[in-house]
Amino acid sequence: MPFANKYRFTMQIPEAGRSLGGFLVESSEVAHDERGDGTIRYPVSLVLVGAGGQSAVRREVSARFGCGRTTFSGFGNPYQLQFGRFEVESLGARRYRVTAVGMGVRIDLERELRRFVAYARSRRAAVTDALLISYLEDYRRDVTRRNPELAY
Repeated sequence: MPFANKYRFTMQIPEAGRSLGGFLVESSEVAHDERGDGTIRYPVSLVLVGAGGQSAVRREVSARFGCGRTTFSGFGNPYQLQFGRFEVESLGARRYRVTAVGMGVRIDLERELRRFVAYARSRRAAVTDALLISYLEDYRRDVTRRNPELAY
């Protein structure tokens, strides 16, 4: 299971003192709650400071966290992560609290890729086990980088 710090890293949630677009991050909290059904909840709370109002905060948060990402747990299991629906609350004095509950869902990437290989072979496309293994190795290395190189 990816713990809160791995979720923060993978989703690129800034820590206090950093910026999020045109906003300074005053506080940043991320926790995790394993559900037992293969899913993990990640309660997130950010306090942002800056000009532009709630609509500007919404734009920044949507742009930064709008797409899901994939990571691997410490045991090597792949998880699909999402930021989740978020709320923005004005705290006055150009301060805004953003709260969300992110989700992590374990996926069986190798099984899915093997299914794809079977599909491709049934249509006589050139996909080999060596290619699949090579892809998985590159994929596992790449999703742990801060700036992924592969486009998936």
